[in-house]
Amino acid sequence: KSLALRKTIPFPAIFDVKWLPGLSDSRPTLVLACSDGTIRLVEVAFRYTDDDEAFDAEEMHVAEIIGRPPVLSISMATREQKQSSASPHEKLEDYVLRFASSYADHHVALWEIVCTNEKSQGSRHHHRKWGLKELSRWRAHEIAEVWCVAFDPKHEDVLYSGGDDAKFKAWNTTSMKLLFESSTHAGVCCIVPHPRFKNILACGSYDGFLRIFECKSPHTNPKLTASLRLNSGIWQLKWHQKRDDILLAACTTDGFKVVRVVNSTARVVGKYDGHRSLAYGCDWVPRENGDKRNMHDVASCSFYDRALHIWSVEVPP
Repeated sequence: KSLALRKTIPFPAIFDVKWLPGLSDSRPTLVLACSDGTIRLVEVAFRYTDDDEAFDAEEMHVAEIIGRPPVLSISMATREQKQSSASPHEKLEDYVLRFASSYADHHVALWEIVCTNEKSQGSRHHHRKWGLKELSRWRAHEIAEVWCVAFDPKHEDVLYSGGDDAKFKAWNTTSMKLLFESSTHAGVCCIVPHPRFKNILACGSYDGFLRIFECKSPHTNPKLTASLRLNSGIWQLKWHQKRDDILLAACTTDGFKVVRVVNSTARVVGKYDGHRSLAYGCDWVPRENGDKRNMHDVASCSFYDRALHIWSVEVPP
């Protein structure tokens, strides 16, 4: 695998970044959580030539929150709404999506993105018009940093949050009512719903434990089904995009680990120690069809040395 740097764009420090789902054309859009308290939308354009492809990017909209602390995380709702216009000469389609953000001042906020594809009279071309609106904001945790938020994939009005107060909570986003809370021994850094088993959640904490919960109902406390000590604070978790039973973990001072979860058992089946600094970011890299079934590619990055690595791990079925 090789990497080629195509473009560098200056921004304030970025704590989290997510692709907007549902925009499948040649201009995918990123949402950035920034250290200056802003949320920024960045549209990426692809230009294809005979022998290469080029990238360009443009900042489309900024939500300025004056005096706010850093935005620490972002979670996208799993369903977007598309509203077609009756007049094809004016608006081709509206894209509406909710997302949540968490902050370093106890708070969580709910947002709405609206993207309208507008077409000028007498023109074949259309352009996007963006809107970003804050819907609500509430105090979610008792210690300042709310490290993570995640929507429940089955219940769009339920949002999970994890904070430095060692609490894992569930909220009704309509009423801002607390549905349940569960305690760990240290700050909760990441909450990741399973992409296919909608009632399964993975939770990573500063106490070094990976916890797998079963959430049958958002109105009752989750059931702990598996727990595994990974020897270091778990900053990020990623379920595999195709394999239901494997999970990637960024374990700050102990590298990156691949965990296999089967029923009530979790065990480490792979590890990468190639970084020389804190293990912070990771994700699975999709493989081409026909590649070895049991080999999986990973992208990982570390903190102080600002390094990005690509590596592979073999996980038998």
